[in-house]
Amino acid sequence: MTTIQVLDKKFVPFLTEEEIRAAVRRIAEDLERKLEGERPFFVCVLRGALYFFADLLEEIRIPYNFSLYQVSSYEGLQSTQNLREITPFLRDVHGRTVVLVEDILETGHTLSVLKEKFYERGAKRVMITTLLLKPDVFQERFPVECVGLSIPDDFVIGYGLDYNQEGRELREIYRLSEE
Repeated sequence: MTTIQVLDKKFVPFLTEEEIRAAVRRIAEDLERKLEGERPFFVCVLRGALYFFADLLEEIRIPYNFSLYQVSSYEGLQSTQNLREITPFLRDVHGRTVVLVEDILETGHTLSVLKEKFYERGAKRVMITTLLLKPDVFQERFPVECVGLSIPDDFVIGYGLDYNQEGRELREIYRLSEE
Protein backbone atom coordinates (compact mmCIF):
# COMPACT_ATOMS: atom_id res chain seq x y z
CA MET A 1 0.00 0.00 0.00
CA THR A 2 1.30 3.43 -0.88
CA THR A 3 0.12 7.00 -0.27
CA ILE A 4 -2.89 7.80 -2.42
CA GLN A 5 -4.76 10.93 -3.48
CA VAL A 6 -8.56 10.98 -3.20
CA LEU A 7 -10.14 14.21 -4.39
CA ASP A 8 -8.30 16.97 -2.51
CA LYS A 9 -6.88 14.77 0.32
CA LYS A 10 -3.91 12.44 0.73
CA PHE A 11 -4.27 9.14 2.53
CA VAL A 12 -1.61 6.79 3.91
CA PRO A 13 -1.78 3.02 4.50
CA PHE A 14 -3.48 1.96 7.74
CA LEU A 15 -4.89 -1.61 7.62
CA THR A 16 -3.95 -4.32 5.13
CA GLU A 17 -6.44 -6.60 3.42
CA GLU A 18 -5.08 -9.49 5.53
CA GLU A 19 -5.67 -7.60 8.79
CA ILE A 20 -9.23 -6.80 7.71
CA ARG A 21 -9.93 -10.42 6.72
CA ALA A 22 -8.63 -11.70 10.07
CA ALA A 23 -10.90 -9.24 11.94
CA VAL A 24 -13.91 -10.35 9.87
CA ARG A 25 -13.21 -14.02 10.66
CA ARG A 26 -12.93 -13.24 14.41
CA ILE A 27 -16.24 -11.39 14.35
CA ALA A 28 -18.00 -14.23 12.48
CA GLU A 29 -16.77 -16.79 15.01
CA ASP A 30 -17.86 -14.56 17.90
CA LEU A 31 -21.31 -14.03 16.39
CA GLU A 32 -21.79 -17.75 15.78
CA ARG A 33 -21.09 -18.44 19.47
CA LYS A 34 -23.39 -15.65 20.67
CA LEU A 35 -26.23 -16.57 18.29
CA GLU A 36 -26.11 -20.35 18.57
CA GLY A 37 -29.60 -21.84 18.26
CA GLU A 38 -31.09 -18.65 16.77
CA ARG A 39 -31.85 -17.53 13.24
CA PRO A 40 -30.70 -13.89 13.42
CA PHE A 41 -31.64 -11.13 11.05
CA PHE A 42 -28.51 -9.34 9.82
CA VAL A 43 -29.03 -5.73 8.70
CA CYS A 44 -26.35 -3.96 6.68
CA VAL A 45 -26.17 -0.23 7.37
CA LEU A 46 -25.49 1.05 3.85
CA ARG A 47 -23.42 2.14 2.10
CA GLY A 48 -20.16 1.92 3.95
CA ALA A 49 -20.72 -1.48 5.56
CA LEU A 50 -21.45 -3.31 2.29
CA TYR A 51 -17.95 -4.79 1.82
CA PHE A 52 -17.73 -5.84 5.47
CA PHE A 53 -21.29 -7.19 5.41
CA ALA A 54 -20.70 -9.36 2.34
CA ASP A 55 -17.44 -10.76 3.72
CA LEU A 56 -19.00 -11.34 7.16
CA LEU A 57 -22.00 -13.26 5.78
CA GLU A 58 -19.64 -15.37 3.70
CA GLU A 59 -17.98 -16.47 6.97
CA ILE A 60 -21.19 -17.09 8.98
CA ARG A 61 -22.12 -20.77 9.24
CA ILE A 62 -25.46 -20.54 11.08
CA PRO A 63 -28.89 -19.98 9.47
CA TYR A 64 -29.81 -16.32 9.05
CA ASN A 65 -31.83 -13.79 7.09
CA PHE A 66 -30.51 -10.44 5.92
CA SER A 67 -31.52 -7.10 4.52
CA LEU A 68 -29.97 -3.79 3.52
CA TYR A 69 -30.85 -0.47 5.15
CA GLN A 70 -29.58 2.80 3.74
CA VAL A 71 -29.22 5.74 6.09
CA SER A 72 -26.84 8.69 6.09
CA SER A 73 -25.49 11.20 8.57
CA TYR A 74 -22.25 12.31 6.87
CA GLU A 75 -21.21 15.23 4.71
CA GLY A 76 -17.53 15.40 3.79
CA LEU A 77 -15.36 14.60 6.82
CA GLN A 78 -18.02 15.33 9.46
CA SER A 79 -21.14 13.69 10.80
CA THR A 80 -24.15 16.01 10.70
CA GLN A 81 -25.77 14.22 13.71
CA ASN A 82 -28.90 14.21 11.55
CA LEU A 83 -29.88 10.70 10.47
CA ARG A 84 -31.62 10.50 7.12
CA GLU A 85 -33.36 7.32 6.00
CA ILE A 86 -32.46 6.97 2.32
CA THR A 87 -34.19 3.62 1.73
CA PRO A 88 -37.05 2.61 4.04
CA PHE A 89 -36.63 -0.67 5.92
CA LEU A 90 -39.64 -2.83 5.07
CA ARG A 91 -38.83 -6.27 6.53
CA ASP A 92 -40.61 -7.81 9.52
CA VAL A 93 -38.26 -8.35 12.47
CA HIS A 94 -40.88 -8.93 15.17
CA GLY A 95 -39.58 -11.40 17.77
CA ARG A 96 -36.20 -11.74 16.05
CA THR A 97 -32.63 -10.98 17.07
CA VAL A 98 -31.43 -8.19 14.78
CA VAL A 99 -27.71 -7.77 14.20
CA LEU A 100 -26.93 -4.26 12.95
CA VAL A 101 -23.73 -4.44 10.90
CA GLU A 102 -21.79 -1.19 10.62
CA ASP A 103 -18.44 -0.38 9.04
CA ILE A 104 -17.24 2.12 11.63
CA LEU A 105 -18.61 3.20 14.99
CA GLU A 106 -17.64 6.69 16.08
CA THR A 107 -19.97 8.64 18.39
CA GLY A 108 -22.61 5.90 18.21
CA HIS A 109 -25.51 8.29 17.63
CA THR A 110 -26.59 6.66 14.36
CA LEU A 111 -26.71 3.18 15.84
CA SER A 112 -28.44 4.44 18.97
CA VAL A 113 -31.28 5.74 16.78
CA LEU A 114 -31.34 2.59 14.65
CA LYS A 115 -31.34 0.34 17.69
CA GLU A 116 -34.44 2.13 19.02
CA LYS A 117 -36.15 1.89 15.61
CA PHE A 118 -35.70 -1.89 15.56
CA TYR A 119 -37.00 -2.30 19.11
CA GLU A 120 -40.03 -0.23 18.07
CA ARG A 121 -40.50 -2.69 15.18
CA GLY A 122 -40.71 -5.54 17.69
CA ALA A 123 -37.18 -6.96 17.65
CA LYS A 124 -36.53 -9.31 20.57
CA ARG A 125 -32.89 -8.20 20.78
CA VAL A 126 -30.71 -5.78 18.81
CA MET A 127 -26.97 -6.45 18.67
CA ILE A 128 -24.30 -4.15 17.28
CA THR A 129 -21.42 -5.41 15.16
CA THR A 130 -18.78 -3.10 13.74
CA LEU A 131 -15.56 -3.64 11.88
CA LEU A 132 -13.96 -0.51 13.37
CA LEU A 133 -14.60 1.24 16.69
CA LYS A 134 -13.22 4.63 17.72
CA PRO A 135 -13.38 4.28 21.52
CA ASP A 136 -12.02 7.81 22.11
CA VAL A 137 -15.10 9.40 20.51
CA PHE A 138 -17.79 6.81 21.32
CA GLN A 139 -20.46 8.61 23.38
CA GLU A 140 -23.29 6.12 23.82
CA ARG A 141 -23.93 3.68 26.66
CA PHE A 142 -25.20 0.70 24.66
CA PRO A 143 -23.00 -2.39 24.40
CA VAL A 144 -21.16 -3.17 21.19
CA GLU A 145 -21.33 -6.94 21.02
CA CYS A 146 -18.70 -7.52 18.31
CA VAL A 147 -15.79 -5.25 17.36
CA GLY A 148 -13.21 -6.11 14.73
CA LEU A 149 -10.60 -3.50 15.59
CA SER A 150 -10.37 -0.43 17.82
CA ILE A 151 -8.70 2.49 16.08
CA PRO A 152 -7.74 6.08 16.94
CA ASP A 153 -9.93 9.00 15.90
CA ASP A 154 -8.46 9.20 12.39
CA PHE A 155 -10.50 9.73 9.23
CA VAL A 156 -10.26 6.49 7.22
CA ILE A 157 -11.31 5.32 3.77
CA GLY A 158 -11.33 2.07 1.84
CA TYR A 159 -13.14 -1.25 2.22
CA GLY A 160 -16.47 0.56 1.89
CA LEU A 161 -15.52 3.70 3.83
CA ASP A 162 -15.50 6.85 1.73
CA TYR A 163 -14.53 10.48 1.45
CA ASN A 164 -17.33 12.29 -0.40
CA GLN A 165 -18.36 9.00 -2.05
CA GLU A 166 -14.81 8.24 -3.25
CA GLY A 167 -12.38 5.54 -2.10
CA ARG A 168 -14.94 2.87 -1.14
CA GLU A 169 -13.52 0.39 -3.67
CA LEU A 170 -10.09 0.14 -2.04
CA ARG A 171 -9.45 -3.32 -0.56
CA GLU A 172 -7.23 -1.86 2.18
CA ILE A 173 -8.00 0.91 4.68
CA TYR A 174 -6.14 4.21 4.54
CA ARG A 175 -6.08 7.08 7.03
CA LEU A 176 -5.97 10.79 6.26
CA SER A 177 -2.39 11.99 5.93
CA GLU A 178 -1.17 14.58 8.40
CA GLU A 179 0.90 16.27 5.69
